[in-house]
Amino acid sequence: MTPFPSAAKVLPLFVLFSFFAALPAGAVGAQQETEPAPKIIRKAGGVLAGAATKRVEPVYPPLAKAARISGAVVVEITIDEAGKVIAAHAVTGHALLKDAAVAAAGAWEFHPTLLQGTPVKVVGTITFNFQLPDDKSSDDDAADIDKAKEAVQLNPASYEAQFALGEAYAESGQYGQAIEPYKQALRLKQDYKEAYISLGSALDKLRNYDDEAQVYQEALGFFPNSEDILKKLNGALGNAQHWDQAAEVQKQIVQLEPQDAAAYLSLGWDLFKATHYNEAIDALQQAANLKPDYALAYHNLGASYKAMGQYANAVAAYQQAVQIKPPYYQSEKVYTELSGTYRQMKQYDQAIEAAKKAIEFKSDYWAAYCALGLAYYSTQRFDEALAAYNGALSRNPSDACAMNNVGLVYLAQGNLEEAEKAFRDAIAAKSDLALAHGNLGRVLSLERKFEEAEVEARQAVTYAPNTAQPHNMLGSVLQSQNKLAEAEAQFRQALKIDPSNVETLNFLGYNLAEQNKNLDEALQLTGQAVDAQPNNPHFLDSLGWVHFKMGKLDDAQSEILKATQSPTPSAVILEHLGDVYNARGTKDLAVQAWQKALSSTKDPAQTNRIRTKMGSDSKK
Repeated sequence: MTPFPSAAKVLPLFVLFSFFAALPAGAVGAQQETEPAPKIIRKAGGVLAGAATKRVEPVYPPLAKAARISGAVVVEITIDEAGKVIAAHAVTGHALLKDAAVAAAGAWEFHPTLLQGTPVKVVGTITFNFQLPDDKSSDDDAADIDKAKEAVQLNPASYEAQFALGEAYAESGQYGQAIEPYKQALRLKQDYKEAYISLGSALDKLRNYDDEAQVYQEALGFFPNSEDILKKLNGALGNAQHWDQAAEVQKQIVQLEPQDAAAYLSLGWDLFKATHYNEAIDALQQAANLKPDYALAYHNLGASYKAMGQYANAVAAYQQAVQIKPPYYQSEKVYTELSGTYRQMKQYDQAIEAAKKAIEFKSDYWAAYCALGLAYYSTQRFDEALAAYNGALSRNPSDACAMNNVGLVYLAQGNLEEAEKAFRDAIAAKSDLALAHGNLGRVLSLERKFEEAEVEARQAVTYAPNTAQPHNMLGSVLQSQNKLAEAEAQFRQALKIDPSNVETLNFLGYNLAEQNKNLDEALQLTGQAVDAQPNNPHFLDSLGWVHFKMGKLDDAQSEILKATQSPTPSAVILEHLGDVYNARGTKDLAVQAWQKALSSTKDPAQTNRIRTKMGSDSKK
């Protein structure tokens, strides 16, 4: 899922408009004709801005310019019935900038506002942004810091002098040095909003997000409904990965901006990251309702549905995102995610087409080639999958995931040497890639290098301890070494992490059967796996093997025979079929099955085991 855009860049000196909330919906229309019109109203959005007949930009104060002070100043204005500004005062902003902003706002003029035919006064706000060009030298920075230090020495009890020293340090990029002056300014003036914001910004530059969040929390004690502080707090909490807290803050912002689609979009993102997908969907749907052409809302809505496994809804949302005109700027990402969604739905042709559309939209988007490779791989079109993965690597040579997927293709083709090389390349590119370690362990196990395989499988568990697949891999390697109890512990850990993982159900059930323990549980586990994938030959074999261990030979034969219907039944399945026939007294059928197993196995231990079952004649 694509992150939401970062906070807006600081703008050059010009004027922005914002106004206090309008009257409650329907308030004006609900008035009786006999009631007098209100003498003053507040206008929202750009309505008042469009009524301006004269606009004046503020003059940058020389003292503020010399001190390298910049930022926004919000000025509240009152406009009389004739459209003249009769009152103006700064709501927020740096002290050295406020007077210039107020002077400029006072010179604005507007068309008169009529309500029920009667001129009325209007209240609103204008925001002026003061921005300086970044043309200072390091010598200038040092000189500014020295001057600010002198000012502090002359008047250490001046919160403005302390703040100016912090600003001087920050302007020179010395954010750590700026912290203490900012804090001192706040000790001297506890409700100094600009100091809270600058202190938080310095901590943000230092990536000290928890302390940054704490600063904004303290600021809210003085400015509980300040949207700019709430937004900064939300950003700090998000950067610190405290998504639940970030969502709670964003909910406050939504209450202050109930008609702002972007506010709901951000709430949806926070809730998504907190894995509260149902709530995320509600917030993102509200964003789309407020702004029907909001492609980013549909994009993230699709991701939320996909995370919940509601693939049809995800497809609908993704398709809505790419149908909006002009084309969504991240359409290649939407098509790539759409390809993955179709793959989850086993609609592989659609997955291939979606990946191709992603490439059409942005030909150098390496992730789209990976998606195409995965779709081809899912349909066993291995040569095309390999070509797609190589396309990804040609555009992003360090893509460890693509290297890992190349290894999977070679593994599926039985080319263990190339598979091992690809997995080792992936690990070299990204040493903590659990999948690559697990897959390398799988190859080494097939090569009967069990000790090395176990090392790699344990690495996979180390890097992804809360994912079922590495535990399954390690359990399989341990089971191959006949360490059945240790293998069981790994499978049970995997089941604890993901109780519905069908591979885990099969692994654990088969493991219990091999140990001749808890066979009723083994039957339940393997039965669940077969219910989920009724044509999976390995699952059918495991279920049949559990029946065999329980002495239910009819059921065992039925399930294992189904397993042999796959185009290339494994040597293990064929050996099990021979064991069932042998237990039923049909030695000829047993020998036939064992002979087929011998012809398809490269495992010396299995070969010796089967020959022992067949008798000495089989060695001739």
